[in-house]
Amino acid sequence: MDKTDIVRSIDEALHGRDFERLFQIRKEYEKTEKNDADLAYFFLIHDMEKDITGNISDGIISAAGNFENAVRIIKKLKCFIIRSEWAEEFSVDDAGDYALSVGASANEILLLRSIWTRDSKAGNNTNDANIKSRICEGDDYTPETFAFIICSNDKDEFDEAKWWIDRLYVPEGCGVEVLEITDARSMCSGYNEGMEYAASLGAKYKIYMHHDVRIINQNLLYDLIDIFKDESIGMVGMVGPKEVPNDGIMWSDRQYGNIVEARISKILNYREDSITLEYPDRKSVDVSLVDGCFIATSKDVLWREDIFDGFDFYDASQSMEFKKKGYRIIIPYMETPWIFHDFGMPELGRYDYYKDIFVKEYLQEKSLFEIESRLKKNSEDYELYYQLGNYYLKENPKLAFLSYENAYYMACKKYGAGSNEAYSMKDVLCKSKMSGKANARNVSFVILSYNSLEYTRECVESVRANCYDGAVEIVVVDNNSDDGSVKWLEEQEDIVFVRNKENTGFPRGCNIGIKAANPDNDIFLLNSDALMLPNSLYMMRMALYSDKKIGACGASTNNASNNQVVNIPLNTVPEYTEYARVTNIPAENIVELKSKLVMFAMLIKRDAYIKVGELDERYTPGNYEDDDYGMRLMEAGFRSVMCWNAFVYHYGSKSFGKMSDKYRELLERNRIKFIDKWGFTSERSMHFKGKLLAEIKKESGEKFSVLEVQCGFGEMLSRIKLLYPFAEVKGIESDEKIAALGKNKFDIEHMDLLKEDFSPDKKYDYVILDTSVIDGKDEEVWRKKLSLYVKDTGKLLIG
Repeated sequence: MDKTDIVRSIDEALHGRDFERLFQIRKEYEKTEKNDADLAYFFLIHDMEKDITGNISDGIISAAGNFENAVRIIKKLKCFIIRSEWAEEFSVDDAGDYALSVGASANEILLLRSIWTRDSKAGNNTNDANIKSRICEGDDYTPETFAFIICSNDKDEFDEAKWWIDRLYVPEGCGVEVLEITDARSMCSGYNEGMEYAASLGAKYKIYMHHDVRIINQNLLYDLIDIFKDESIGMVGMVGPKEVPNDGIMWSDRQYGNIVEARISKILNYREDSITLEYPDRKSVDVSLVDGCFIATSKDVLWREDIFDGFDFYDASQSMEFKKKGYRIIIPYMETPWIFHDFGMPELGRYDYYKDIFVKEYLQEKSLFEIESRLKKNSEDYELYYQLGNYYLKENPKLAFLSYENAYYMACKKYGAGSNEAYSMKDVLCKSKMSGKANARNVSFVILSYNSLEYTRECVESVRANCYDGAVEIVVVDNNSDDGSVKWLEEQEDIVFVRNKENTGFPRGCNIGIKAANPDNDIFLLNSDALMLPNSLYMMRMALYSDKKIGACGASTNNASNNQVVNIPLNTVPEYTEYARVTNIPAENIVELKSKLVMFAMLIKRDAYIKVGELDERYTPGNYEDDDYGMRLMEAGFRSVMCWNAFVYHYGSKSFGKMSDKYRELLERNRIKFIDKWGFTSERSMHFKGKLLAEIKKESGEKFSVLEVQCGFGEMLSRIKLLYPFAEVKGIESDEKIAALGKNKFDIEHMDLLKEDFSPDKKYDYVILDTSVIDGKDEEVWRKKLSLYVKDTGKLLIG
C-alpha cells in the first residue's frame, strides 16, 4: 500500500466509525516503508489512544473525522505544547485549552506533554545579559535589516516559524523581513530568489532557515550583530563539524553546537535530543560546515543551484562556497540552545546522489600536487580525473574536457559502461561538450605497416587497450607487406585500412594515412613498433591543448634520438607499463619545448596540420622528415613540445633496421636535402650538451639567469627551463635564419659577437657556449668576450 491507499482506507474507516478496520490498517502500515511524517503522526496518536482507552472511539482521531483534519490538529497541538515549554509568554493552559477543544482527553494531554516537552526553559538565553544596551550604545552600531528566508509549501509550518520570529527582540532602528518562498525548484534556487529580493529591500543580514525551526533565543538579533562585527565571519550556524569528513556527510564527524532537535523515527517514537558538545574555552568554534536548519550570513554568496538542484547537501555546499571566498564560519558559544528544530521525519530519497555530487565538487577539487600524489597510488581512479576536470575548468576548459573524458573512460573500464559511475561521468562529459568551450578534437592514429605483423598487431592492441575508443580512430597503411600483415589487417573491423601496392616509404605512407583519416581529427603518427601505454594519449593531448601556440606533442620513451629517452634501469614491456602507470599523470612542469619531435609517436594538432601541410616526401623513404616538420611548425608560428609524463614504449628500428647497410647512406643523402632546403644543419641548430647543464648547481625553485651564445634553437635553454622553471633564459645566435625561427621558442637575439663591438647591458649567473658549433681556433676569443657577460658570482660554461 502506498500513502494514497492508506489515507483513503483511513478516511473510509473514520467515516464509517469502523475503528477495528483502523486497527487493521495500522497493521498493514507496519509492512510499508515508514517514511511519511503525516502517517507517522497519525499512528502515533492512534497507538497512544488505544493504549489509554483500549479503543479510539473517543479522542482526537475520532473527533477529527478524517485523516487530513487529524494530522492538522495533531501538528497544531504539538506546536502549542512546544510553545508552552519554550516560550515564557505562552502558558500550559493555552495548550490544554486547545487540546480539549479538539477532543483530546485529559490522559491524552498528559501523555502528549510527556512526549513533546522536557520541563526545561530556555528563556532569553543569550550569553551576555547586557547585550541589548551594549550593542545599541556602541559607537560602531549601525541599524540594519534582517531578512528571514524560508522555503515552504506548508502554510501552517510557515506561520508557526513566523510566530517565533515575531517574538524576537529587535535592536533599535533595525528592520525584520520574513520572506516565504513557495514552489521552489530546489533549496538553492529558492534561497537565491530570497537573497535577491532581500537585497532589494536593503537587508544586510540574511537568515536562511527551515519552516520547522523555532527560534527560542529572543535576543538572537542582538547576538548576530555582535558576532558579525568581526568582518572575517561570513556565516553562523547552530551545529557543525570542525573539519569536512572524507565522506562529505557532516554528521560523520564530531559536532559542535547546541541545538534541540525533535524528530519522528521510523518506529514512530517521537524523541527530543539536545545536541550539546563542549566548547573549547567556552568560546565560539570555527567550523567547516553547518547544518541547513539555520544559517545566518552577513555576505551574499550565490547558492549553487547549478549542481544542487534538489533538497540535500545545499547547506554543505554553501558552507564550502563561503570557505572558498575566504570567510569564516562559526558556531557561537551557547550556554543553552538558541533554536528548536522540529525535524519530523527526514526524506532521504536522493541523499546519496547529492552526496556524490558534493564529494566530487568540493572534496576532490584538490591542488594538482594532491591529485598527482593520489594518482601515483591509483592512476585508474576515475574520480581523480573528475577532480582534474574541476581543477582545470576555469583555467582551460579543453583540459577539463579531456580530464572528464578520461574519467568516463576509467569509470567504464572499472565499473562498466552501464554503471552509475560511468553514467554520472558521461553526464559531466556531455555538459562539458555542450558548453561550447571544450572543443578538443578526437584523434586519428596513423600507423605504417611493413612486414612487421607481430609488432603491428601489438601496436594496434595497445591503442585498443589504453585509449578511449570514443575518441580515437585507427588508420593503418600497409606498404606492400608479404608476411601476413594484410590478411590480419583486413579482418579488423575497427581499423581504416589502406593497402599500398608498393613500399611508399615513411613520409608518403604517412601522408596517405592522413588523407584516409577523419579530416576533423588531430593526427597521431605512431610507429608500428611502438606501444601506447596507460594514459600515454591522455597526457599527450593534455600537453597539446595546454597552449594555443602548441602545434605538436611528442612522447618520452626508452628508445629514440632527440634527447627524448628516459634513462631508467628497466628491460621488459610489463616493467615499462608499470612505470607508465605512475608516470603518465598530470603534474607541474612536465612539458619541454622542442625544435623537432621524433615521429615514432607524434601528435599533431589539426589546426597546425592545416597550416603546415603534409610531410615533405623529398625525404622518402625516411629520416629528416621529422626535422623538416619541426622547422615548418616553427615557421608557421607553432611550438613543438615533449611531454615527459607521456611515456610510449618503442622497440626501435623494426623497419629501417632491416636495411642498416644502407642506413648511413640514406642519412647523409637526406641531410644534404635538409641543408639545401633550410640553409643550415640540424646539428648546428639543435645542438645539446648535457655535461654543460650538469655544471649548473641550483635548486629547481631558485631564480637565476642564463645566457647561451650560439644557442641555435635553444635546445639547452629548453631543458634548463624544464629543470629550473624560474630561471630567466636568453639566447644569442649569429645565424639570422636560425635566430628568426628560434624566437618562436625563446628570447633569441640575432647577433654575431665575433664581428660586432658590444657593451653588454646585463650580466648573467651562467653563460654557456657549446664549442661544437664554433671554430676551435676562436675559443679563446669567445672566452674573453663572454666573460664580460658573467656576474662576479657567476660562471662561464664552455665545452
